[in-house]
Amino acid sequence: MSALYVFKWVFTPPDYFEEPYEISRDEYVMRIDIGTVEAKVSEESYDAEPNMRELLHSALNDRFLGVQLLTFQPYELS
Repeated sequence: MSALYVFKWVFTPPDYFEEPYEISRDEYVMRIDIGTVEAKVSEESYDAEPNMRELLHSALNDRFLGVQLLTFQPYELS
C-alpha cells in the first residue's frame, strides 16, 4: 500500500460553496467541505512533482475565484 500525503486548508466563510464536493484527478483527490478542504496525494505523485503543494493551492484558489465571479462574495483561504 502506497503512502499518502494529506494537505489541509481552512476557509471563510465556511458556506462559500453550496454543498461539499470532491475533485478527482490522476494526481490527487480534493474534498471541499464546510469551511475545510483536504487533498490526498499519493507518494508517487508527490515525489514526481516537487511543487505539488503550490499546484494544489493554485487549483483550489481557482475554484474560489470562480465562485467569487458568481457571488461577488470575498473569501479567505489559509
